[in-house]
Amino acid sequence: MRYKLGACVLLVVASQAGAVGQKVNPGNTLDLRRLNLVDQGRIMGTMRIMDDGSPVIEFLNRDGKQTLVITSNEREGSLISVNAPDGSSRIRFCLGNDGTSTFSIRGRTQQDVYELKAGADGSVTQQFSDGAGHPRIRSQVDANGLCQNSILHENGRPAYVAAVKRDGTVSQIYYGPDGMARVLLGTDPKGSARLDLFDDHGKHRSGMAAEADGSSRMTMLDGQQRTRLAMSVPRSGDAQLKLNYPGGTEGISLTTESQGRSRITLKDPRGHVGIMLGVDVDGQPSFDLAPVAGSKPNAGDR
Repeated sequence: MRYKLGACVLLVVASQAGAVGQKVNPGNTLDLRRLNLVDQGRIMGTMRIMDDGSPVIEFLNRDGKQTLVITSNEREGSLISVNAPDGSSRIRFCLGNDGTSTFSIRGRTQQDVYELKAGADGSVTQQFSDGAGHPRIRSQVDANGLCQNSILHENGRPAYVAAVKRDGTVSQIYYGPDGMARVLLGTDPKGSARLDLFDDHGKHRSGMAAEADGSSRMTMLDGQQRTRLAMSVPRSGDAQLKLNYPGGTEGISLTTESQGRSRITLKDPRGHVGIMLGVDVDGQPSFDLAPVAGSKPNAGDR
């Protein structure tokens, strides 16, 4: 059958042997497997049914290359592809059978350089890739309301991740090329702020914090995660410095109180006070030795 449409011709190929088609009368099936849109002898567009039953609509340029393809199949779902003059896919819209929606842009190498995806669970992901298809920037909001922005190394490992949780917690993490976290910055909903540093094995080695109650602290740890040095200024205004033995017990502490008193305490590895030096508010100095080995005087004893 041939129908004239102005300068174009619509060619319909029909058969009575049938599988796919519209049932007209009992025992009589009209099977339309392919419809061609022809201009001056050139096929400029087709509508066809694939062997697996998938419908395909495609438009061609004068070189016979696909410029637009619309299809639906069990593997990919519903797909629209906008192609370059050479027929390579450049822009794709896809509604997956799993409920996901995807918009992507491809480069000359047919690698996705941009992708925007909405998941069936309500999550949204946006991703930018380099010409080789390596993801380099990724932004996402998951189903639980976590907002996250990541910058990736060429090997796909994170270099920087910023995140905001639904409860208001904010964090920034910097990673080395090996994927190990090296620096963490963060704030919590109560107003506390923190900075943590990690070594090349991912172990916490130093930290600073400004708490919501007005206190602040800084710690330094050894390779075994034991605190060796700690400095703190509580809300009261007292300042304290502590140096610990390798086992983690306090060895030396220096305290300057807001009222004007100051003291130094030296302890043995078991935590027993050995020597206490101090200066009172009126300038009176004090020096005390532990009277009995193993005794633990109160901090106020002189």
